[in-house]
Amino acid sequence: SSYETGSGIAVDAGGSAYVTGQTSSSGLPVFFPTRNAYQPSFAGGYYDAFVTRLSSTGSALVHSTYLGGSGDDVGAGIALDAGGNIYVTGNTNSSESPYFPTVNPYQSSHSTHPDYEVEDAFVSKFGPSGSNLLYSTYLGGTSPDYGMGIAVDSTGSAFVTGYTQSSGSGPFPIVNAYQSSLAGNNDAFVTRFAPAGSSLVFSTYLGGSSQDYAYGVDVGPGRSAFAAGYTSSSDFPVLNPYQASYAVN
Repeated sequence: SSYETGSGIAVDAGGSAYVTGQTSSSGLPVFFPTRNAYQPSFAGGYYDAFVTRLSSTGSALVHSTYLGGSGDDVGAGIALDAGGNIYVTGNTNSSESPYFPTVNPYQSSHSTHPDYEVEDAFVSKFGPSGSNLLYSTYLGGTSPDYGMGIAVDSTGSAFVTGYTQSSGSGPFPIVNAYQSSLAGNNDAFVTRFAPAGSSLVFSTYLGGSSQDYAYGVDVGPGRSAFAAGYTSSSDFPVLNPYQASYAVN
């Protein structure tokens, strides 16, 4: 009975659609539709994320759940592995109880800034039933961080992309990085989790001296990560480019 936005979708081999996004439908007269839910009720804030699986005909819910804490929680990207596990990324500012759900996390608590409320990215993995979390973690530093796209390889490693403003004494988590520090106001990031979700294989900033955003990621041969987004940085990193320089009016 309130507002919903669908932001990400994935489809399994049987034709079932898996959708994530955000909902502010917190109660009567009409709740957001839930079924076999990990989190059957709205947790707080203005938005909770949702994760919903529709049957292959689109006429029935297989499972559907809220996902969130006391603040605003937004689902942005969703992916599946061969075993039917569901991977979701987005952002949350749920820094007080009830907290955003964490299970076997890489980062167990929300980052804070002394002067203002910040968003952290999150990455959550559900089992095939949609009613249990295998892992769920915050991902971010002390400035705003947004998870936008997610993909998964054959080993169950999740590859996540988005954008971040976190730097300095509260940086975005960096491991085995191509670019180890924030170059502009916003940089894109590309992060690979180990299959268990509690550690990172690599994580890097990607950007130049202006604004850089990433929205989609995929995994190629040899587990290479492919990320796409946009930039206003004339010094964005280029290598073997189709277009070597920034185009301006």
